Amino acid sequence: RLLRQYGRAQKHLEKAVELGSEGSFARASLANVLLLSGNIIEAEQHLQEAVKLADDPRSKALLAGFGELLNNAGRTPPPPSAADREIAPPVKSLELLKLPRAEKPLESIVIPVFNQWHHTYACLRSIIQHTSGVAYEVIVVNDASDDKTAEILKLVSNLQVIVNEQNAGFIASCNNGAQAARGRYLLFLNNDTEVTANWLQAMLSTWDYFPAAGLVGAKLVFPGGSLQEAGGIVFANATAWHYGRGDDPRLPRYNFARAVDYCSGACLMIETSLFQELHGFDSHYSPAYYEDTDLAFRVRALGRSVIYQPRAEVIHFEGATSGTDPDAGPK
Repeated sequence: RLLRQYGRAQKHLEKAVELGSEGSFARASLANVLLLSGNIIEAEQHLQEAVKLADDPRSKALLAGFGELLNNAGRTPPPPSAADREIAPPVKSLELLKLPRAEKPLESIVIPVFNQWHHTYACLRSIIQHTSGVAYEVIVVNDASDDKTAEILKLVSNLQVIVNEQNAGFIASCNNGAQAARGRYLLFLNNDTEVTANWLQAMLSTWDYFPAAGLVGAKLVFPGGSLQEAGGIVFANATAWHYGRGDDPRLPRYNFARAVDYCSGACLMIETSLFQELHGFDSHYSPAYYEDTDLAFRVRALGRSVIYQPRAEVIHFEGATSGTDPDAGPK
């Protein structure tokens, strides 16, 4: 859908250039659309023409800066590999899991669950393996699963389980889990994720460097190792995209904490009091999707910032529950 919109914009801008539109605006706009749609080489050509047509130093400087961004973008990243499209973590054997008991948790991890028990088990196991030095609790909201989820959750001690009698969707499940949270911070985590070493400490440390932060998101990677998201971009028409999708997550441009438009709700942290002040995720977007973007904009409206934290790396088996097709299902 997004690419079709770019295509229509490209045709109009090409017509403007063909009709001899004066100045650099039409050329630069066309270069921008071509860049967003992945046509890097054509974008570079039109940008060079725009620089030639620029008639003042400020425009030339702005276009030169755009050129640097274009160069840094590199070529269009390859699509996710077969490994990246893997949607089931290996669960070779089931064993009893024990979460730490926290009388006064600093962090409340809320995991909404609908079926996909193997993901839920692998997610909880990764939390136990890779989380230390932080007092935390884990709240799983079982959204009327009809697979082995209820049975699997009984294997985990010190786990708080909330059961929705009827399937309520991602947003309602997150909000229900948040109401039971005791921690100063809330962290929403998809059950189709696996966390890595020091992830939670990295998320919490963000406030040390960004005291005005209101919302913090992690670096999401595909199971095959390529980047899924280094923060999100929201365009003027309200469509959104994952920055760096399919690229190498080790590149410097994806490895510094910074303000972003939004971060995916697959791993998202917020102060509990702020989440309550904002009345949680907006049920307007039920059952799911875009609620994380909306929350980011509401956080910014209160003067707080949305920060991407690359030191918190989380593997995300994208689309395990709702698929990845934007023209089908909840997405």
